[in-house]
Formats: sequence, C-alpha cells, structure tokens
Amino acid sequence: TAGGPAKVDWIAGIARLPRAYLHDVHEAVSREQYAGLMHALTAGGLLTSLLLLVLMAWIGWRGVLPGALLLLGLVGMVGGSLLVARRRWPTRPARLSGGRFQFLPAFLLFFAFSAALVAFGEMGWLPPSSDGRPPGQMLTSLALVLLATQVAWGPLKHVVAGTLNLIAHPRPTQFGASAPVADLK
Repeated sequence: TAGGPAKVDWIAGIARLPRAYLHDVHEAVSREQYAGLMHALTAGGLLTSLLLLVLMAWIGWRGVLPGALLLLGLVGMVGGSLLVARRRWPTRPARLSGGRFQFLPAFLLFFAFSAALVAFGEMGWLPPSSDGRPPGQMLTSLALVLLATQVAWGPLKHVVAGTLNLIAHPRPTQFGASAPVADLK
C-alpha cells in the first residue's frame, strides 16, 4: 500500500548484492576517469586484506602463502589509496566531499603499512616480536580500530550504507536508467 511499510526480501537482496554492487558501482564511479579503478583497487585490496587477516587470526592460517596473498592485496590497496590521495591532494575538487574524507588516504595507507609488517613476518622477512607475536600485529590492531572509526563516524560509512541500500531496498529497479538488476545476465 502507498505510504505503508514495504516488504524487504533480505535473502534475495543478499543473493543479488554482488551483481547489484558491481553493476551500480560501475555505473556510478565510471562517470569519472580512474574512479572505477581507484574504488576497485582500494575496496578490493582492503576486503581481501581484512579477510586474510581474519583467517590468519581466527583459524590460524599462517605461513608464506597467506603472507604473500596478504601482501598482494595490500599492493592493490596501496595503489588505490594513492589514487584516492592524488584525487584529493594538493587541492580537492569542489565536487568531492571534504572534512574527514581528506584523511581517508592516510588511514588506508597506515593500515596497509601495518598489515604489510604482518605479511613480511609470515613470509619470513621479519622476525617475530620479543613476545612471539607476528611483527606489526599490535600496529595492525590499532589500524583496524582507526578504520572501524571511519566506518562508524567517518567517510567509510558510505560503503555500509550503500551495501545495506542495495540489499534492503524494496524497489531494486528504481536506481537510474540502468537495466533492473534482475534483468542483468
């Protein structure tokens, strides 16, 4: 009914998310040269790195392979973060948000640096710390807390809000003039 609460099919929304995200993000960020590449490298590298750190910490997947994969994800993330920085510095175009967004490249690069220390330790390039922990573990924990603040109160909340919107929007075909996600093959 008009004006009433809409039904949300959460399961269908979650199943639709990867395709909807790739389609909608591609449409939105491809309007500007390098924006799609910047987002893909930054988000892809960050998500890959976070997943690997979780696997390393929670299930104990350790060694050269996870270290090398972590380093590979971080290389992509650093490339994307440098594109973010270049887009905003030395002068930010008026069309881009300022404020906390200006510091996002620094947070991302700090995370990449600290997680690279963990990767280097896993690959045997750095010795463990004096307490036996992988090098960079405490620094990476701090970086994760800082990134979490960026999700809760900073510019990264647009990622969470956009993802929830793609999952829970009751009319997923409403966005733009693009084909409905259900029609994408």
